[in-house]
Amino acid sequence: MRLPEEFHDNMKSFTLIELLIVIAIIVIVVAAAIPLYGNWQVTSQLNENAAQIIQTLRTARERSVSRVNNSSHGVYFDINPSADDAYILYQGSSYAARNSSYDRIITLESTLSLSTTLSAMQVNFSQGLGNPNTIGALTLTHDGGGSRVIGINSIGQVQELVPEDEVTLYTSRDSYMRQGQSTANYGTDVQIQIYPRDIGYNRRGFIWFNLSSIPDGSTITSATLYLREAQTYGVTRTVAIHRMTQNWTEGGVTWSTYDGINAWSSGGGDYDTTSTATAIVSWTGVLKWDSWDVTAGVSDFINGTYPNYGWLIKDSNEDTSEAYWFFDSREAANQPYLIVNYSL
Repeated sequence: MRLPEEFHDNMKSFTLIELLIVIAIIVIVVAAAIPLYGNWQVTSQLNENAAQIIQTLRTARERSVSRVNNSSHGVYFDINPSADDAYILYQGSSYAARNSSYDRIITLESTLSLSTTLSAMQVNFSQGLGNPNTIGALTLTHDGGGSRVIGINSIGQVQELVPEDEVTLYTSRDSYMRQGQSTANYGTDVQIQIYPRDIGYNRRGFIWFNLSSIPDGSTITSATLYLREAQTYGVTRTVAIHRMTQNWTEGGVTWSTYDGINAWSSGGGDYDTTSTATAIVSWTGVLKWDSWDVTAGVSDFINGTYPNYGWLIKDSNEDTSEAYWFFDSREAANQPYLIVNYSL
């Protein structure tokens, strides 16, 4: 049976419309898939290369702990802005002193780059213990977007770090002491007084923060202490933060004792004479907030290098000036605080 001509024409038109719709759908699907594929590719490259860097660092540590070839081992990071970045697994006490015949070189693809907060461009693990010569973080970045952060802590653990967290802590204990009033306690005073006048008149502060909200094993990426100026003589001084080596009580600490009963080993507090941080404090005409970078000090507390007995605050050059700086204590409206950024 022969179909009418107009029926054939309608079939042809309908088929063409369908074809155009299908083509349009394909174009849309492909257009949507391209960025998805690109994102998948970026993620895949980052994950694979981060895993390889972590494994290379762990291999260096394992070989050092096992004393392979009676040597320590490490990883050197060749970060070169004019060429592809690379890293080298090596044998030796340092990259410069290595036995190059054992080198294993891994070169990154041109889309990837490395940056680091490590104090050196290499991590060398000690024989037997596997402790690293430096701690910090490596960041692997893809030029298509995205990055991975790898942390090395003080005992040589290597792991990918989760996105950074931030916590603000307010002082749980603070006080100050006066050399001329050696048995007086100022644990409830509204100020922390720093006074470098001369022998017999010096004043030093104490401050302690509860760090228990920061998980064990965290990598401290930054920590900043803030004190609010309360009163000043009006000149520029350097004020230092020192790690306490003896615990103390807010209601008992004096120039002579750490708890109102037991004496310091030396009057004026037991502390590390090397400062954790210093800040140049200057009068600007307005009382303001001052800050100290205490990243290393908080890191030492968190990783267990030292117990957290808090810090002593003093003028860096005592017995020289009447240029005092008094700061608000936790009893005042503008209490001291600490901002800590960390990764797990």
